[in-house]
Amino acid sequence: MMRITRDSALRKGSACVPALVGAWCVACAASRIPLRLEAEQPTTLRVGQVAAVQLTEREEVVGKAGEALALIERSRARGARTYLYRAVRAGSQTLVVEPTDLHDGDCISCVTTHYYIRVVR
Repeated sequence: MMRITRDSALRKGSACVPALVGAWCVACAASRIPLRLEAEQPTTLRVGQVAAVQLTEREEVVGKAGEALALIERSRARGARTYLYRAVRAGSQTLVVEPTDLHDGDCISCVTTHYYIRVVR
């Protein structure tokens, strides 16, 4: 008959702790990996999720409607611009992107791109 002591029970229980911590870290990391938004396609995010808008050097986000997202980072690298947004509250948001090289008389609505985001809890 195997005798279970307090020390052996603690050793068995402590073997589960690294597995639980590892699973928790993977879940946290997954929520920090930005979801890439697609132009003209509706996207649903959960509060706390991070989303990325990747644009060419000749485009930029020029407007937004809604308060569901907060800009957390803007960067430029290798001919591209990246905007990172965090979903901060439930609601809808639209981002408006235009080329940076528009001239007087250019058709703005012909070249404007939209990103539609819905944030849920």
